[in-house]
Amino acid sequence: SNVTDIGFSGVKGAMAVAFDPGGTVYTAVESAGSSSGTPRLATFDLATGKATVFGPAIPKLMGLTCLPDGRLFGVNATVDGSFYAVDPATSQVTRVGASGAGGDIMDLAWHPDGTLYAIEPSALYRVDPVAGERTLVKALLGLSNPMGLAIDHDGTMYAADHVSQSPI
Repeated sequence: SNVTDIGFSGVKGAMAVAFDPGGTVYTAVESAGSSSGTPRLATFDLATGKATVFGPAIPKLMGLTCLPDGRLFGVNATVDGSFYAVDPATSQVTRVGASGAGGDIMDLAWHPDGTLYAIEPSALYRVDPVAGERTLVKALLGLSNPMGLAIDHDGTMYAADHVSQSPI
């Protein structure tokens, strides 16, 4: 239960985190110099804690994961519920699928079998990263407000519930 403070990132409001296959850490942070706090992507240096902001703003970016090919895949919540593919090399952000296809999704995670999953307050979904369509896997009973999703190397899924005592 020890927490290690790596260092001040230089920005505020980290809302998501993802590792690419090469070990680069990405996060979504409140935009530097933006009064609205609209999230932008940033790389994160694990040695210093410094975040380097890049790319355009993505309103209400909540979930972020890295595809096996190195592209980032994110979803915004509450604005239009859209999925986005991000090419970190060019900072190009592309909406994937129809506006609203993501619904109220809070987080994304890759399963070792190559399937992309997403969690929202009441359900777990499978997501097609090409078409941006989601398919219901199962309703979530017993969770109040799931915000985080992680899948370990053997395929076990974990959800963080945003409530008092925050169980995982």
